[in-house]
Formats: sequence, structure tokens, C-alpha cells
Amino acid sequence: LTTLNKPADANPPAKHSDPVEGALLEAAEALIKTNQLGTAETLLSRALARSNAGEPGWETDRALGALAEIYDRAQRPADVIKLLTDAPQWSGRDLSDLSLRTPLQLYAARAFASNPTTKDKALTLVHAYLEKNSGDDKGYALLLDLEGENALPFLEKLAASDRWEERPLIWKAELLRRTGHLLDAEKAARAALAIDPTDGEEPQGD
Repeated sequence: LTTLNKPADANPPAKHSDPVEGALLEAAEALIKTNQLGTAETLLSRALARSNAGEPGWETDRALGALAEIYDRAQRPADVIKLLTDAPQWSGRDLSDLSLRTPLQLYAARAFASNPTTKDKALTLVHAYLEKNSGDDKGYALLLDLEGENALPFLEKLAASDRWEERPLIWKAELLRRTGHLLDAEKAARAALAIDPTDGEEPQGD
């Protein structure tokens, strides 16, 4: 989904490395993990000020992605959208073109979902994200929040597209549990267990 306002004929970015910028990024990301968002935002602003707007690269994208995470955590959807549409330093013009440590598409989706007139765009982003990241619980949680029972066909589509990935079935079971279809929920959960009884590749707590 094209959301970034960059010229269609923009040349691929030249990667660059600035040790100071890198240090600022590392510090900001550590602060985000401990929810020190204000200080992290200040460091990211300093990192972006060092970036050469004419040669955006992965470090710049990383800083912008971290800034989007701060806005998402702080529930500032207007700032997320403004960052996506107005920041000139993005290296690509489509969200799927960017290689980031943060799930930028999910931040964008939550921001668009905050406005009923752009909810369809939010769903498009979540669907596209899960089609490429079918093992990410954060995407499924947002999908269920946005679509509720209407998410069932999409979950079944994901499950059918990769019979070795248990996450669509787990979240299908959760959706059915929430809506009171307990026998069907148990069936989906047992199908997920048959694929991977340990669910061992997921982070602790998931």
C-alpha cells in the first residue's frame, strides 16, 4: 500500500553510516523498551537532524520507524500519519519497501483505524502485513480488534495458505472463543496443537 509521499521515480537510496547517529538510535531504542518515550523522541530528533535528507538510508528509516513506534505507544495517531505522509527522509514510497525493526504497517493501521473514514485502509494494511508475517501475534490481535467475527474468512485463508503455520489457527480459536463458539474453538485449537504442540518459536509469554 503506497502511503508515503515520495516521487515515483525516486532513485534507490545510498546507504550511509554515521557512528553518532547509530549511537543515538541505539540509545533511543533502549529507552523505548523502558517506556521513556519523551527522552527517546528527543534523541531520535537529534539523529534525524544528522541525516542527509538527500541520501536517505536504512539508518534514517530506522529512526523514523522508531519515532512511529513512540507515537503509536503514546496514542498519537495523527502524528503517525503525519510522519508517514510528510517526512521527506523515507527511503521508499511504499510501506512494504522499507526494512525496519518495527512493524510500521501495524502502527499505520492503528492510526488509520482511529478515524472511521480510513478504517478500510487500516484493514488493508493489517491483511497485507499478516500475509507476509503470519507468525506475528501483534498483527492478529489488531486484526481481531478491527474486524471481530468478520476476520474469520481471512484467518481461514491464512491457515490454508501455510499448513505448517499454527498462528492463524490459534487466533481462529481465540476469535471463536470470544464469540461463544466453544466447540469450534476447541477444534481449531487442537488443529494448531497438531502442527506444533510446543509453539516453541514464539517469545516467552506468547
